[in-house]
Amino acid sequence: MQSKDLYPYMHSVEALVKRSLSIPLVLYEKDQLAAALASAKEWKRGAADMFLKKKWCQSLLEALSPRTDWSPLSGGARRRGKGGMGGSSSPPPSSLEAGLFLRHFSEEATPSEIVAAFKQSEMKELVIAKELRARNMRKEVRAPPSAGVTFCICQKRQYGVMTQCELCKDWFHATCVASANEAREDSPMGSESGHPSVPPPKFLCPDCMRTKRPRLDKILALLVWLQKLPVRLAEGEALQCVTERAMAWQDAARALMANPAIINLLSASSNSTAAAKAQANKEKAEKLNAELKKATGRAYDMAQNSR
Repeated sequence: MQSKDLYPYMHSVEALVKRSLSIPLVLYEKDQLAAALASAKEWKRGAADMFLKKKWCQSLLEALSPRTDWSPLSGGARRRGKGGMGGSSSPPPSSLEAGLFLRHFSEEATPSEIVAAFKQSEMKELVIAKELRARNMRKEVRAPPSAGVTFCICQKRQYGVMTQCELCKDWFHATCVASANEAREDSPMGSESGHPSVPPPKFLCPDCMRTKRPRLDKILALLVWLQKLPVRLAEGEALQCVTERAMAWQDAARALMANPAIINLLSASSNSTAAAKAQANKEKAEKLNAELKKATGRAYDMAQNSR
């Protein structure tokens, strides 16, 4: 735990603390390990409050990990069924939660190995998502009901008012996703949609919108807190990878926006006030991006070098 590079995972510390309970002696190390474990659990609670929605049956690690089981009934909302939480059976873990972090990796695992495993799952998630979108886009919501063609979290035929998910492209009954609309309004992006300059958020179904989707500036505090922990957390490493993924997308978007043709088009369609505000937002975003790169540490550098 004194190493600057490799800390023990939380589950290893937890097992050691449990073993220490049977030792009938007062030991300084017992208190130190217990304090480290308590700080790690506190971080997990803070991260869960930031990411997980109320009454959601997924764990924090599953919510932060790429999906590799994107089947029509794989999501948390569909496992619960139309009536809410439903049965008491716990959801199956994602592939990362089931093994890559806790089983295949020991305390000797390097950040580059974790980043590589995470990126491999990201690519698999992307392939599965594209296949799912292609299947759902072949569905015709206005066509007469046909055998074997189902929609929504209820997996029934189309009827009434239907809304299409921007990500998976499936169609959903308005009555089935009313709770999803409320959750979106409570999210950080939904709360800002009432501002005249912010467009309303696009609809994401309960399966696709697995977290509250906090803003990057909120995540920065979690990453700084994570760096101070003397314990490794699979959830913390997953959060680092998610943040790096978001920053990589931002870098690609900035490169595209730097195209002279796009700059001229935006300049022609905006007034001086809007241009000044856009410049201020750009500077603020660049400052946040620099802080995030510093907070994610060596894992981000290795991810950049691997691209």
